[in-house]
Amino acid sequence: VKEGEEGGRDTVKEHEQSGGDTVKEHEESGRDTVIEHEESGGDTVKEHEESGGDTVIEHEESGGDTVKEHEETDGDTVKEHEESGGVTVKEHAESGGDTVKEHEESGGDTVKEHEESGRDTVKDTRRVAETR
Repeated sequence: VKEGEEGGRDTVKEHEQSGGDTVKEHEESGRDTVIEHEESGGDTVKEHEESGGDTVIEHEESGGDTVKEHEETDGDTVKEHEESGGVTVKEHAESGGDTVKEHEESGGDTVKEHEESGRDTVKDTRRVAETR
């Protein structure tokens, strides 16, 4: 464990490693940045949080499953990418523009949704492999 503290910036870094598990935290006040990287048997989690811009990024990988989240307040952006055995989900939400995009692909099934308020646009495309 390493900790570095700097007045005005307030930086904390922690690195913990235990049986392949890795945790990294970076916290910076003024900007308030937190980065966490956790790796345990192939599971990876990354979080980046920045206030002022309020950004959160999470990357989780567990046996091929991938989740990414990006959240940004002010613009209010959320992106999620989940991949599990060929199943892909992407979500993009942005308030102010209020945009939501979802892309789900499973086998050959594709779902896309685009929602935009102010204009109120919704698009749905679905392609499902027929079972015979």
